[in-house]
Amino acid sequence: MSPIFIFFQNLKLKRKIAIALLVLLSMVIDSNAQNNFEKNLLLKTINYDLDVHVDYENKKIISTCGMTVINRTDEESKIIPLLLYRLMKVSSIKEENGNPLVYSQRVLSFEDWEIYQANYIEVVPAKPLLKGDSCKLIIEYEGYLLGYTETGMNYVRDKIDAEFTILRPDCKAYPELGYPSEKINRAAGFSPSFNYTIKIHVPDSLVAVNGGALISKKTKDGYSTYTYQNTKLAWRIDIAIGKYKILETPLLKIYYLEQDSAGAQTVFKYARRTLKLYSEWWGKLKESKTFSVIEIPGGYGSQADETCILQTADAFNDSTQMRQLYHEISHLWNVKSNDQYYPRWNEGLATFIEYLTIEKLEKSSLFGLRN
Repeated sequence: MSPIFIFFQNLKLKRKIAIALLVLLSMVIDSNAQNNFEKNLLLKTINYDLDVHVDYENKKIISTCGMTVINRTDEESKIIPLLLYRLMKVSSIKEENGNPLVYSQRVLSFEDWEIYQANYIEVVPAKPLLKGDSCKLIIEYEGYLLGYTETGMNYVRDKIDAEFTILRPDCKAYPELGYPSEKINRAAGFSPSFNYTIKIHVPDSLVAVNGGALISKKTKDGYSTYTYQNTKLAWRIDIAIGKYKILETPLLKIYYLEQDSAGAQTVFKYARRTLKLYSEWWGKLKESKTFSVIEIPGGYGSQADETCILQTADAFNDSTQMRQLYHEISHLWNVKSNDQYYPRWNEGLATFIEYLTIEKLEKSSLFGLRN
């Protein structure tokens, strides 16, 4: 066997070994990255201070978010994992005292939902958070909203538009704890855990509404600043912006878009009847804080929070769609269970109550059968 042949054989062997090592290294790197997402969320958010400027000319938001998190587990937390909309970018993260913190950010697909992408941010606190430790982050960020319809969430069509704008966690319009993993984030649950104060700066031709208490409204140089605070512990923040009007009682507020004033009167009537009926069935709400029904355009998805119902225009424009309102109001009586059950159980119960309420208040069934 010639020396040249041996040389090339050795060279091929070395190349094979090098390729194998590279593949192995790549697998280790991927495994380590994956392991970041395989642990449970160790932290809970306990407070938000959100200051949002809506720039309609450039169709973007510029925001500062004060976010306080706490570790209530026995494990130490060396990073604070955050998610933000895929077209938003963080420009600064500091401690409450102004000291800058080390962080990284990158747009990633969810490990269990490839088409779903978000800006994943890892913040390194000044020291690892032990059980009971808390940390307040001051996060400056800005960017655009173009929805998540490509993921199959057709109702998340959020965008910055003078006709209607909504800022909510469904489109990750503000930073929230989480990993690029639907499984882990769902396992962490959505129980109310934080207080919030939010300031929203919008053109004075528009109105910003939220399910909390309106603390102040100040107008200057063509812009209005609305300040809201929660009245009960929250698990989400929803801010709707448009040409809103209001109907209200001491316990109920109906925020409606000005073109739907007639329908708003009908919703107002049925909302009061529904509250009365449910109070007769299950007793008065333990915390009788004022809660709000906020109209949003059709297709954006009705939802219920602790003190707020986002109700699509269907119920405002078509009295036969009032069942959506019944469904969402029934969630106000949901109680926290000590048992583990399939998370859609509450939705099934609300759907049953929805049908029953149709029979009681409208004297008909969903299928048009008269009692």
